[in-house]
Amino acid sequence: MFADEAHEDLQGQIALAAFLGVGWIELRIVDGLNVTTLSAEQTRIVAGRLREAGIGVSAVASPIGKSPLSEPLKPVLERLGHVCRQAGILGTPNVRVFSFYPDGDEATVEERVFERFARMVEVARTYGVRLLLENESAVYGHSARNCAALGARFGGETLALVYDPGNFVWGEGITDGIQTCWPLMRPYVGHVHLKDWTAGHTRAGTLPGDGDGCIPGLLSALSEEGYDGFLTLEPHLSGGGRFGGTTSGEQFALACGRVRDYLDKLEMKYI
Repeated sequence: MFADEAHEDLQGQIALAAFLGVGWIELRIVDGLNVTTLSAEQTRIVAGRLREAGIGVSAVASPIGKSPLSEPLKPVLERLGHVCRQAGILGTPNVRVFSFYPDGDEATVEERVFERFARMVEVARTYGVRLLLENESAVYGHSARNCAALGARFGGETLALVYDPGNFVWGEGITDGIQTCWPLMRPYVGHVHLKDWTAGHTRAGTLPGDGDGCIPGLLSALSEEGYDGFLTLEPHLSGGGRFGGTTSGEQFALACGRVRDYLDKLEMKYI
């Protein structure tokens, strides 16, 4: 879960995870700072605190790729290398990325994105890391078609897709994602974010299953296919936007309970 939606401080995130009986967090904000800005030594301290608490890191939730496509590539690759080294320290093979905001020559956007990802995948391979590409509003990968195109070209040990049903509702107004988006992305999906949203609402998400993200259908499909990856709660129940959201501890408890009820009914095992 993205425990930083409730607490920006790491100790608060650890306490919330322990209270909810959740053994993994998707690490994004640590004591008010984006985790990718931490030094190697600071990252080692964070890793030690999480290890002592018995909490694993499902992925480093980097913001890499939430920047203009015209941004020089060299600093992007340097940041990615740093985050890949952090992932090793934190004991996770997963680093979340995005696919850049198109600008400049629109006719060459896909070609330029693919050129960037070819270089990014090389960096990931060097460190034994898997990039997790999330569908996100306004970037190249705003659509299932575009995410699937990247998955088809680069999917494998060094890149998988993150399926976020709420982003399709919030950013694209899609209310039948399980029929229109999931089939395109599914062959390349290695990670799932559980966020639900009601079409036309801009301020906050809903409890899983109460919005238009087709959460029950998604979980049923995952069950039928024997999915054994992460389900990461990012509910945005008090508000959300392009760079994160807020959810109280009480709201997290409700969201966790809702997801566990679905999983229990489907007889899906979880830890």
